Amino acid sequence: MCFSGTPFGGAKAGIIGDPAKVDRVAWMRAFAKEIKPHEIGDKKACTGKPVELGGIPHELGTTGYGIAIALDTALKLMTKFNLIDMDPKEVKIVIQRFGNVGTYTAKFLDELGYKIVAINDISACIYDRNGLNIPKNNERTQKIKKNSKYS
Repeated sequence: MCFSGTPFGGAKAGIIGDPAKVDRVAWMRAFAKEIKPHEIGDKKACTGKPVELGGIPHELGTTGYGIAIALDTALKLMTKFNLIDMDPKEVKIVIQRFGNVGTYTAKFLDELGYKIVAINDISACIYDRNGLNIPKNNERTQKIKKNSKYS
């Protein structure tokens, strides 16, 4: 539940486990049951659902887009109101977890002109103080994910 009191979005939590060894739907249901002790009756209540259940296609990168716009807006407003003295184009960004959300966050921040200097995922970290070539890294990441047992 997010701070506005609406029964969707906003909250984040962590689950410890190996996604390669569990039934993800059963895993999420068990987690949800611990938070609110009654069964989820409809898969439409879960985020990250497939399109056929009313979800938004992940290839649109909607969460990553939201993060990029929120960061861009926050930096510009904080600068405008003299809360920080930072040129957004001089900001160096590190993205931890270069999965679906991180990949799209990097893509949209790069398109906005931000310098992404490091990315990481479950297997590696890439750093370049001068900035990474995000489109090329996204392409490499997709090839690796296709051949990975963690995708």
